[in-house]
Amino acid sequence: MATNGMRLASHEGAQFSANARSEAVPAFTSNDGVSYLRNPDTGSEIWLVGVVHGQETSVELSKSVVRTTRPQVVMLELDSKRLDDLPPGEAQKAEDGLTWFMPEKQPDDAVAQYVTLEGGGDDVELSRGDRWKGPFSFMSSSRAKSFVGAIKAMVDVFEEEEVSEMEVAVLEAQACGARVLLGDRDFEETKRRLVAAGLADTVGDERLDDPEALLNDSMSVSNRKKFAGLDLRKPETRETAGEHYAAMKRLSNQRALEAMVPERDEVMASNLMTIKGKPITVALVGLFHVDGIERILKRNGWNHGPA
Repeated sequence: MATNGMRLASHEGAQFSANARSEAVPAFTSNDGVSYLRNPDTGSEIWLVGVVHGQETSVELSKSVVRTTRPQVVMLELDSKRLDDLPPGEAQKAEDGLTWFMPEKQPDDAVAQYVTLEGGGDDVELSRGDRWKGPFSFMSSSRAKSFVGAIKAMVDVFEEEEVSEMEVAVLEAQACGARVLLGDRDFEETKRRLVAAGLADTVGDERLDDPEALLNDSMSVSNRKKFAGLDLRKPETRETAGEHYAAMKRLSNQRALEAMVPERDEVMASNLMTIKGKPITVALVGLFHVDGIERILKRNGWNHGPA
């Protein structure tokens, strides 16, 4: 997988090899929430990125992984009903059953404004004679360079405000010409499953970003006290998220837990495996979903290498 002049990872060790520029190994490769998987039969590659929704470090992680790996697909833990955190756009369902997010094209004057004010095109490199690949292939190389630089500048501007890791990922996807896949199960189906498990039918889609809080509500009073009394570290890494998940398996409503995590893991893993071709995909999901999705992919022949 050659990307930006360096080979990022392989299933034989997921090691970076230096090129003539001796580019530094990105910091995200040491993050325990980042996992690299490859399908030896198709050559498809997935960077599975576990995030803490709404946390600034996750915004930076999302930006770094997408900008460095330059994927063809970015998958988000969202569905067509949950687009509030994304830039303007719409969801479209394809014949293969996958749902893609189609961001609105930035108007030319906005692109020009960002390039002029931010100098966004200066740090974007395109090889001489190359045409931009992806949704903006109709552009000349020079215009694509300006457009990509403008999108990157917009990311930097938006980061001064409160933005989500999903919004930044979409902007970075636009900058490298990647498609955006909405990989999660339809919220109405998840809500139906949660209500069937005994949760109130007023549960809102925002609760999906914090499964621990939602499942805490489903615990008995005694189990809630037991959970609160556990000496658990904050679930900000893959390891600590695993500790919290193990505690939830012991103490929470099991049917609700299944609806919140494992069932959605199955849907997201299935959608990742449905993508056609041999793409590099970056999949942004909550930390609680990384272990399950990785396990399903490996069960279906994907090889894992530490990122």
